[in-house]
Parts: sequence; C-alpha cells; structure tokens
Amino acid sequence: MSKMRSNDKRIVVVGAGPGGSVAAALLAQKGYTVKVIEKRARPQASDPPIRRGVMFCLKSVEIMGKIGIHVPPEGFLDGMHTFQGSHVIVRDGEKQSIKLNDSSILVERHVFAFNIIKAIEKQELKNLTICFEASCTAIDMESRIVKYTSSDGVEHAEPYDLLIGADGVNSIVRQALEAFDPTLKVRQMRSRSRYKTIRGLPRPDDAEELLELGSPGYFVMILTASCRLGGKRINQLGLAMYQTEDGLFHLNVAGAVEDLEALEGNEREWVENQAPRLLSKSWYEQLIKELSAAPMNIGSPVTYCSSMIGPSVSIIGDAAHSTSPTHGVGANMAIQDGDELASALEACDGGVTEGLKMFERARLEEIHSIIRFEELTKYSRLEKPHRLGIALKSFLDAFHTKGHKLLPKLIPKPVNMRVVFGEITYPQARRIFEREARVVCSLGIAVAGIVSSAAWVYGRGMIRRN
Repeated sequence: MSKMRSNDKRIVVVGAGPGGSVAAALLAQKGYTVKVIEKRARPQASDPPIRRGVMFCLKSVEIMGKIGIHVPPEGFLDGMHTFQGSHVIVRDGEKQSIKLNDSSILVERHVFAFNIIKAIEKQELKNLTICFEASCTAIDMESRIVKYTSSDGVEHAEPYDLLIGADGVNSIVRQALEAFDPTLKVRQMRSRSRYKTIRGLPRPDDAEELLELGSPGYFVMILTASCRLGGKRINQLGLAMYQTEDGLFHLNVAGAVEDLEALEGNEREWVENQAPRLLSKSWYEQLIKELSAAPMNIGSPVTYCSSMIGPSVSIIGDAAHSTSPTHGVGANMAIQDGDELASALEACDGGVTEGLKMFERARLEEIHSIIRFEELTKYSRLEKPHRLGIALKSFLDAFHTKGHKLLPKLIPKPVNMRVVFGEITYPQARRIFEREARVVCSLGIAVAGIVSSAAWVYGRGMIRRN
C-alpha cells in the first residue's frame, strides 16, 4: 500500500462503481482530498437480485491488493474467487476450455461493490468521503464546481481541482463535458441483446459433468441450437452459468430480443425438448417457472468516446466506454482506468493536466481497440451492425480456430483468444485483424477479377463461334 503524503488537490468522483471506488481509494492513499458522490444506497452483502450479475475482473488481483483486498489463489474470500477459467460448449457438444492464472477475479457485482466499500472504510482514510444516496444535479466546468443533493435533501456546491466521471452509461459528467468541449465525439450503439437471470439452482446429484465444469472459479457458457417453438423460430441462445460460495448455481439466458420474446409462453417445451443435456433434469421445473416470471433485462449500449479527458476532468468506466457482456471486460476496464489514473497523477507529482494526458496515452488505444472488436462481433447484436466487418471477423475466427487445430505451429489461435491468454494486447489484436482483413479483401477482389475476366473471354469465344 502506498505511503500517504500531503496533497492539496481536491478531487470529486461521481459514481462509486468499480472504477470510481478504486480511483477514489488509490487517490486518497496518495494524499488527495477525495469526495465521492453516489446516487445509490450503500451496497449491502445481500442486495436485491436486480443488482446482481457476474463480473470478470481480469488481471485485477494486484490492483485489488492495493486497496486491501487479497483474494487467495484457491477458495472464496467474502464471495470472491480467483477466476480459474471458462468452458464454452457449442451446440454440437464440442467444448472449448480456457485455463487462466491466478491474476483475475470472478465475482458477483453486488458482492464486489460491497467488498470494495468495506475495504475502503477499513483503511479509515480521513481524506476520503463517500456520500451515498446523493444526486449530482449540475456541473459548472468553467468555475469547477459540482452541485449535488445529499440524502437529506440539502443542496451542496463542491469545488474541485479534478473531476472524475465514473457514473455509468448515462453519465452526467460525460454529458457536461460533451456540451463544454465541442471536439469530444460520443457515439452510442444500442444492442438488441436481452437476458433473463435465474438464481439459486441447487447443487444437482444427476449432473457429474456440470459439477466438474462449473466448479468454483469457473464460468460455463453453453450455446444452444436454433429451433421452432409454437410456430416461432428461436435462434441461438447463450446460457451463462457459475457457482457462488453457498454452493448454488446461477444462470443467465441471453439472446436477441426477438428470440427471448419468442421463448415467452413456450418455456416448458423449450426446457424439456431443447435444454442442453449438460443441465440437471432436477432443475427443469425451477427453470420453467423462473424463465416465465423473470423480467427481460436490457444489455448496455456500446459507447465510444474520442477522448477520456477534458479541462480538469476525466471520464472512466462505462461513462467513457461501456461494452456489451460479449467480451467480459467492462468491469476490468473500469478498474484499470482507476488504477492507471491514480498512477499517472502520482507520476506527474499531482500535476492534473500532465497526469490526465499521461492517463489517456496509457488507456485510449486499448479502449478504442476493444470498442472496435465490439462492433465486429455478431454476439454484440448491435442495432446497426457493421455487416462486412462482422463477416470478415467471423471468417477469420473460423479459419484460425479450425486451422490451429490442424496446424497449431503454423496457424495461431483467433486474436481474441490470444488476448485472453495474454499473448498479445487488444491494440496488437486489432492491427493483426486489420492486416488479415485487407489480405482477405485483396484476395477476394483478385479472385473476382479472375472470374470476371474468364467469363468475359468465355463469352467472347461463344459469340465468335456463333
């Protein structure tokens, strides 16, 4: 843990999610005076199910250690477990497994938020204040003042030297920065993805393979086959499953909005006839009941921002780069933002302008590369997809997946898999993909030219003979 030193900079953080909390804790440790404004109530060890969802915090064990959370290599710590790896099972029964090292965390969202706040409060940082149930109402970027209403209804005006917007997809800080800085370009791409959450499935006695694959610390993704039910077509659905400290299993059923709508009213037929064999039959009645009753949750839009900084302001986490659950990197990106921002300010000895520039140089290229892959992944299900890019990405992924099995020393794994295994970074993966896509397009144009030329020659020959 960093040694605290006196620092006269006042920092206001809007939002106490993973990124905002980590940034606030690390900056307070470095001596800054930090105030956090959070509209939600203080997270509890057991929050309503609507707040629950699994998170992958890749390469985050070291960062969590900085704020006093030390997750052991094996076993649970207050609901958190090192992320051991994942198993993806496709509709024909083929299994793809990924084994990770001990640098990542698998945890439910509400548990993570609770543990971060608990760790911060345990440090008793006198220069860190967290205001729960407080609403940010206005931001004056010229005067550098944040206005907010506290839980008792009193209005406050908080001056700042640095404002950090970690307030999610509909960030008020990002909106204020966008209005203040006309050079900031923001693009949000809505997703057609929806999901239903089924919680509390008991440990089964009739599913040995499930118990093996879904052991603590592992994440299981099952991709189902398309089918027709009640005269409606249901395309591929994704079933994401994990086990928590109490031994219960929790399941997310995800797909396009039209597919989950087609599932409504046909839950029993789908479970009894289409449910993957991996699932326990003892779960069927609970699955049918909860699929019928569970609300359809909307996936976050994918957000692109041309910059993450402005005059004495930075946006981090979903405020700057929300993603779909497809790549499982949203929480991870937010945590890294908070850590990198604190490190950059320390490296610049508290100089806000220089620190913000250093922070953006460290983070922006990787973030833009991840957002680019979101646009090129069909499972992001964006409302306005980049069809050519998705087709090229799917072709290259299939080529590398099958080619690597046949010629592992010659053909590498798909770029996304290489990123997960730590072989390359997202910017490197993006450059590799763009290079390969250009080659494929060039070959396609060349083949099309050869075919058209051959057709023209053949046609001329036919005309002459006739």
